[in-house]
Amino acid sequence: MNHLRVVLVDPRFAANIGFAARVCTNFGVEDYRGVSLDRERWHWEEAKKIAVAPADRLLENFRVHATVNEAISDCDLVIGFTRRFGEDRRPELTPGSLAALIQKTSPQKIALLFGNEETGLTEDELRPCTHLCMIPTSDLMPSMNLSHAVAVVLSRLREDLLESRSNTAIPEITDVATASDLSGLFGHWREFMVAAGMTEAGNPERLLRRVERILHRARISGREVKILRGILAKALHRMLPRR
Repeated sequence: MNHLRVVLVDPRFAANIGFAARVCTNFGVEDYRGVSLDRERWHWEEAKKIAVAPADRLLENFRVHATVNEAISDCDLVIGFTRRFGEDRRPELTPGSLAALIQKTSPQKIALLFGNEETGLTEDELRPCTHLCMIPTSDLMPSMNLSHAVAVVLSRLREDLLESRSNTAIPEITDVATASDLSGLFGHWREFMVAAGMTEAGNPERLLRRVERILHRARISGREVKILRGILAKALHRMLPRR
């Protein structure tokens, strides 16, 4: 499980930070991070009391990032967990299908992104995600406590990965594009859309999000990102007036 990174986005309660640290330690996850955490808002001693040894080591090494993009920049897969649906928010995975995705794509680093206890992940926070996942809870009480959600996902993922590895050979790691690679490509794509006049009508952000979703699902390689950016650069060179 050392290829997993658990990322908590602006959790509200120190207790959940401590409990999630224990859960990560239970299931062998050592890469534990946060986004936009206001350290002054919590009683960190409370989190440390909950994250008893050896889980307290995760809190000592807990890295805080300013943005989601910064926290997942070196990851190949970024899986966001959400219960809400929308035109650009359609979870296609459940915890039971995560192991198959990982076995198929052989990522070197996977980020599991969990939102805060009150609002979950926002549209902007979900945008860098390559996949969306929903925990199939009861309609009677669909939302889960943050640390409980982390426990459900890691428990199922560890069990399925151990079982699949005992039955099949682990595939070779391929040149999967990282989140940073894709972020650069999407920025280049936005530049191309502006030059092509595709932002003059309608909703350009929605169109760009759809393009991002297509490329996320395609699981393109780092080399393919370079090819696409080369095409975009050539097109922009011909479209824009020479200086």
